[in-house]
Amino acid sequence: MIVEGAGGLEGAMAAGDPERLGGYWVARRLGEGGQGVVYEAYDDAGARVAVKVLRRGARGRDFAREVAAAQRVASFCTARLIAADGSGPEPYLVSEYVEGPSLRRAVAEGGLFGGDRLHGLAIGVMTALVAIHEAGVVHRDLKPDNVLLSPDGPRVIDFGIARTEDMSLSAASLVQGTPPYMAPEVLRGERAGPPADVFAWAAVMLFAATGRSPFEGPTMAAVMHRVLTLEPDVGVLPASLREAVGRALAKRAQDRPPARDLLLGLLSVRGGGRDDGGLLDRGLSAAAEVRPSVVVTSPPLGAVAERVYDSLSPAERAVVPDILLRLIQTTEGGGDMPRTADPDEVGGGRPGHEAVLSALLAAGLVVREEAGVRLASAALPRAWPRLREWLDAERPGLAIHRRLGEAARLWELHDRRPGDLYQGSALEIARTWATEGRRVVTLNPLEERFLTEGVTMAARRVRRRRQVTAALVALSVVAAGAGVYAEARRREAVAERAAVAAHLDRAVARSLAVRAEGMRVSDPRTAMLLNVAAWRIGPQEPETRAGLRGAAAHPARDVFTPPGAGPATVYALSTTGTLLAGVRDGVATVWDVASGRQAARIEGVSAGARQAALNHDGSLLAVRDERSVRLWDVRSGRPDGAGFGGGFSFLAPGSMRFSPDGRFLHLPSGTGDAVEPAWIDLRTRRPVRAPGGGLVEVLGPGGRYGVTGLASEGATPVRLWDLSADRRRALEWLSDELGVGGALFSADGRTFATVRDGGVRFWDLGTGESRDWWVGDGAAGEGQAALSPDGALLVVDNGAEITTYRTRDGARLSRLPFATSGVEPPAVFAADGRTLRVLGPGGTVLTLRPAEPGGARDGDHLAVAVGGEVAAVVKGGVLEVRRAATGERLRSLKVLAHGEDGACLCQVAVSPDGALIAVGGFLALPGTRPGTPSVAVLDSGSLAVRAAFPLRQRLEGVAELEFSPDATLLAVAPAQAGDVDVGGEAPMELWRWRERRGTELRGVNAGEQVAFSPDGRLLIAGDGVVAELPSGRVVRRLPTAAGQSPAFAPRGGLLAMAGPAGVTLWDTRTWRPSGVRLDDRYPSAPAFSPDGRSLAASTPAGVRLWDVATGRAIGAFTPGEEAADLAFAPSGALLYAAGPYGEVRAEEVDPVRVARRVCALAGRELSREEWRRHIPELPYRRVCGHAR
Repeated sequence: MIVEGAGGLEGAMAAGDPERLGGYWVARRLGEGGQGVVYEAYDDAGARVAVKVLRRGARGRDFAREVAAAQRVASFCTARLIAADGSGPEPYLVSEYVEGPSLRRAVAEGGLFGGDRLHGLAIGVMTALVAIHEAGVVHRDLKPDNVLLSPDGPRVIDFGIARTEDMSLSAASLVQGTPPYMAPEVLRGERAGPPADVFAWAAVMLFAATGRSPFEGPTMAAVMHRVLTLEPDVGVLPASLREAVGRALAKRAQDRPPARDLLLGLLSVRGGGRDDGGLLDRGLSAAAEVRPSVVVTSPPLGAVAERVYDSLSPAERAVVPDILLRLIQTTEGGGDMPRTADPDEVGGGRPGHEAVLSALLAAGLVVREEAGVRLASAALPRAWPRLREWLDAERPGLAIHRRLGEAARLWELHDRRPGDLYQGSALEIARTWATEGRRVVTLNPLEERFLTEGVTMAARRVRRRRQVTAALVALSVVAAGAGVYAEARRREAVAERAAVAAHLDRAVARSLAVRAEGMRVSDPRTAMLLNVAAWRIGPQEPETRAGLRGAAAHPARDVFTPPGAGPATVYALSTTGTLLAGVRDGVATVWDVASGRQAARIEGVSAGARQAALNHDGSLLAVRDERSVRLWDVRSGRPDGAGFGGGFSFLAPGSMRFSPDGRFLHLPSGTGDAVEPAWIDLRTRRPVRAPGGGLVEVLGPGGRYGVTGLASEGATPVRLWDLSADRRRALEWLSDELGVGGALFSADGRTFATVRDGGVRFWDLGTGESRDWWVGDGAAGEGQAALSPDGALLVVDNGAEITTYRTRDGARLSRLPFATSGVEPPAVFAADGRTLRVLGPGGTVLTLRPAEPGGARDGDHLAVAVGGEVAAVVKGGVLEVRRAATGERLRSLKVLAHGEDGACLCQVAVSPDGALIAVGGFLALPGTRPGTPSVAVLDSGSLAVRAAFPLRQRLEGVAELEFSPDATLLAVAPAQAGDVDVGGEAPMELWRWRERRGTELRGVNAGEQVAFSPDGRLLIAGDGVVAELPSGRVVRRLPTAAGQSPAFAPRGGLLAMAGPAGVTLWDTRTWRPSGVRLDDRYPSAPAFSPDGRSLAASTPAGVRLWDVATGRAIGAFTPGEEAADLAFAPSGALLYAAGPYGEVRAEEVDPVRVARRVCALAGRELSREEWRRHIPELPYRRVCGHAR
């Protein structure tokens, strides 16, 4: 990955190159190849690294496993892999920066290698290959360009195409590499294994000795022919290398010696004997003697900047921070980015500034663009400690300075109009910063003139007011009424200051809400508090209201990163996710995830740990090295019995883990294609086997059920076994499930799932009945999956994202970008069955709380409605009245004569005040006739029938019921059998239900949804027909498509029409679109808040909430769950959503209550330090003190 630096600031960035990759800031290009582009970059602490952005489609599980394997490579003659991220459009790898030329450049500029120098080079490169192969990685592209000669000896680099041996072979993988150094079997299309790297090593040694590849040819075909047929002459090599290189160049992979044997032989020639002990250390020491004959200097960016700074005079040095800080745009959390500034802003006619700017341009620290001047690299504030210190010192005031400069330039652009000068609070803030807050930044002439003029104007106003006041006092007898004028001027000044402060508050609030959104996963608690702060600063801004509700609804709740986290540590979560274990250098540490406190420490465990597992209560730790598995009692710190089970092998994919009850331990084992994952019974230390002796690969809770045949990839049938002692038999109901690639059990033992073709199918373990649940978007086939204890939620990890599904209907509840560790299972549920913890790289643990899955699926026909504080549900012929706020069942009544079979053709409605319930269909209530579709209006408190009447049109049921705002009228849509939702050309009926008197509205189609205007004088249908009431005369037809859902704002003036492409708002005074459109797919059941400022609607993705004035989304609820009916509580504080399966949910929409909830989730207050870092423009205030 790393190529040699070129010195200075050479290696200019190209168009489209990133300025930042995750936590790394890009300084310059180092090189470009077939697999990607390499950059010099710096982390937040200023450490120099190399970042390779990969072009190939490295994604998901393979990328995560590749990174995990590469991080296991010991740093012996290799460039250490520091970090990786595969979640973005282009995955990238981060490694340590290696100083020095490549072997190719060293040969070209310093001459050929020979004698001891060549032998040391051979030892160094082979030492790297041994370290790489022992980590289970194959390099696959070893060549002269990927060997660097650092001051400490040779280093092998570029794991951009390295792979673990157990990864799948693809067409793309066959062509990766450099042909003159590719082994014959790779050119023939076979898998590249460790022998291919050995072949490449031999070719590289011949290059170092001769200056050319032994298989070089004029064409690609010629190169490939020579690799396959030519036997290179090794006589040019010293005698100590000839035999080793000759054997390594064998045409058949099986004839080449392993890298470890070759390294032993090379060291023995030097008198080291063939003792295998400390092999890599010995190789590293021997290789350290090889140093580059060509010295390539590529000083770090910070050193370049410091050298330029030292070359300036003291007066010029004082100018540097003012110039550079003007070229930095400060953002949240120190994520500062370069900005382009006009040269006049930077120099401003000041000779000293102009000279220093010219020096910085000449040194390449600053570049000139068409729009102005700019930092040459976004990494400079990180790489140069001195600039970082200046930036931190000035950070609280830089935003003030930036606004001051913009205002001054606007003033200059508009011919210095007095009205553009700062006044009131804005002037006071800027003057205070300029006189007391600045450290190294100075004002340019324009800014100084702008501020001076503002202060002068303010003083002039004060003097004028004093003069007027004195004159008024003196002339009070003559002009007593003039006091009113003075008071008016005073109030104007106060209003001006308030307006400026309010504008600042709104801007800060909106910016803060956006920044909080970007921290949802990386720092959930701080993000929550910033959302509360943003809302308190700008409570009316749609962005802050949306952010506040987003904080309450987002599943990410907390992140824990263990102290001293690093790639050399092996991490494991307990099976309940409450504890995290880390094993490194013979020491195991256990932390409580929730509190972050250390819970235990064990010394003396294996120093070569490769896998770890922690049981449910954290009492037992399993540690696996290359020899065996050892159990440790966490409380006593002592081993629990002898080692067992065989050592770790990179050829056996999978993770070691305990069963939920801690009685069994899963051990991946086997080699190559003969992978044999096994569950070990910890009481006997023996594998769990099914009848017939097959190893159980997936074990159900308590060891009751087991699955075999998954690892055979179709060679043997997949079987589900009942392993209880009195049965031990295969369950035949799974026999027709072919092509199964995975299996899952819920912890309660009720649900079994099979993974096939990327989808998941669910079964009832007790009956063997398929529940006909199917999660089929292919996600499960691309990653690891886990079920919640009750089987209601499915979590899928594809290596870059964590996705949560509701199993009863496959609805996706959440999807979060999060690079996981590759440990299986990807996530574990806590004891409550809903809290989810996910293990990421470096031991990072993300705590999630996915949305509740909702009620059980029910096949019965349901009719649901909500109004006031009441919800009504008709299920199985019974009307249930529920408290909308809690879902509590209050009372019930048998209302339908038919319905048990699910086809009741019925409907229900609740009056706006919740006092009345209307139910329609074939009723069995007083006043209704059997076999005749009727409507009854009941008192919601007593369920007494207030009125009942048959429909005028004797059709087959009722498809729609709607109360007028005063509940005196009832719109009724008759339905026909086989056409429940529409009534063909049948007209809507309008009933004065107390008088049992109805009419047919001939112009209103019964197949459309309807809504009453607030005054009850109009009825609008979903096809845009507007009818006058009570006559039913059609007075208008809106130009809209049919089938929409209408709703009027409570105070009139606006009409919402929800259709397939979104919600259109109409001005009912002009009957034209208002210009505001609420975009979403297939919204329905629109409902206005009582004050008319918000609108809710159901969508296939859940319930959405919008700000009516701007059309901006301000909230989302019930992810993955559509609502059949929506209504706001009379107070407007709650939104009631009645689901299609009869569940009723109350969602908080009052921001005061939402803020209180978010503060409770955060569990703390925003500190003064956090406020200073994130909101430096405003004075500190408590954000959760008001929400308790």
